[in-house]
Amino acid sequence: MAMMTPNLTNPITRLWRALYRAIGEVAPDARKVVRKPAVILEVLLRAYRAHIALAVSILFLLFIAPQIVDFTTGMVFPPQTSKKFFGLIKRQKQDPARQFADSVLTTALWITSVGAVAVFFWLSIPGAVLRTTARSKRLVGEAAAVLESDPTRSLALYRQALARTTDPEQELALKTTVHKLEAASAPHLSVGETAVDSVRGTLCENSPPGPLATSTPTNTNSLSRVGHEGRYSLGKELGAGAMGVVYRGRDSVLDRTVAMKQLSVRLTGDDEYASRFRQEAKALARLTHPNIVQVHDFIETGSRLWMVLEFVDGGDLATHLQISGRLSATEAATIIIPAARGLAYAHSQGVIHRDLKPANILLTGDLVPKISDFGIAKLTQSSHITQIGSVLGSPPYMSPEQCSGGSVDARTDVYALGITLYQLLTGQVPFSGDTSSVLARHIVEQPTRLAEIIPGITQSVEDAVLGMLAKSPDQRPQDMSAVINLLESFCCPSPLKQT
Repeated sequence: MAMMTPNLTNPITRLWRALYRAIGEVAPDARKVVRKPAVILEVLLRAYRAHIALAVSILFLLFIAPQIVDFTTGMVFPPQTSKKFFGLIKRQKQDPARQFADSVLTTALWITSVGAVAVFFWLSIPGAVLRTTARSKRLVGEAAAVLESDPTRSLALYRQALARTTDPEQELALKTTVHKLEAASAPHLSVGETAVDSVRGTLCENSPPGPLATSTPTNTNSLSRVGHEGRYSLGKELGAGAMGVVYRGRDSVLDRTVAMKQLSVRLTGDDEYASRFRQEAKALARLTHPNIVQVHDFIETGSRLWMVLEFVDGGDLATHLQISGRLSATEAATIIIPAARGLAYAHSQGVIHRDLKPANILLTGDLVPKISDFGIAKLTQSSHITQIGSVLGSPPYMSPEQCSGGSVDARTDVYALGITLYQLLTGQVPFSGDTSSVLARHIVEQPTRLAEIIPGITQSVEDAVLGMLAKSPDQRPQDMSAVINLLESFCCPSPLKQT
């Protein structure tokens, strides 16, 4: 019987493919890092695996590699000897072929070692980008805190934040802020109320939504209480988004904690954004469902617009995913199915969300999802708001028809919910990069199959997710009820694991 030898081709091929894919995924971040010396320095200083690989490579090349080369070439090309003086003296002659082999093998070892170190440095780029981006956001918060008391230091902090951010939207916002602060200095930096409000508005408008978004909060010393007879008192800032800032508040009449969402100062005078803010309040007010954040009140105080919302104490799904890591299919379904029920109700009331993503799904302390942020929601009866918001949204979660500026219906929320489910299962969105490339990829590119990211995932789960991500709306589940039936068919909801 012939001896069976293990086939190493497939594991090696899979390894190379995985490495190639990992290197390719870093390319968008690498392009951003090239023009950011502060981020490059972070990569060089904090790539600890690369440092270890470099030290090992140096020791290997200096002490071990010469022995390996000499032994290997000596086996293939034995040394030649010659005898002189009647065989009394033996002299070894170096074979030219062996010299060539020594050079080739030594060069190959050097290239391999240097390449391995370079790969480690390359793969450390995303981590460096995350660290410097977080540092940039902290600097923005520090700069905002001293904007009025110490404008010079605030400007220096904004410059440091600009040097560390690689997010295009945040970079644009910071460049605008720095430019306005520099323009306000003459000859000593003295920023008036108008310049300060302008800087705040710029940051509120351009900061990306989510738990890490940092925007300059409005000075609330003179607005510590809002509403009729000061019904609502303001507490600490909870977060900031594209249209405004959310604070923790207290309803003194009903003695309950609420969330106070204020339209940013700069956008208050913009009729389009003010209309959209009012539209969000109206959209939420007509939706009464346990999986949708409830609106309690809407307040106009002079030029300031406020929305009083249900307070949800568990943070958002994006933060939960960062903390817990990717979820199993059953765990993901315990969040996605209730969210789908909330969306099904919204659709039945003629409201399409159009900006669904983990940052807009809040969680209670018991991890019950509640959909929030209907700021660009489409009301099927309102063509005016449809025209205003037709191309708005968050690029990683936008449907192909949304990316191309086409008409949208409830199936665009099915696609966004599918992206969210994909992210919960894999820990990543299917398409990343700069805004224009992400929009194009949604339209023409198929997402990476889940089985390539999560070995062992069942075919039914993958088919369900990829079905929700079909390019054509007609090929997706046609409504949220179909999504619920699809997800319930392969997993039964059970309590989500606490982390």
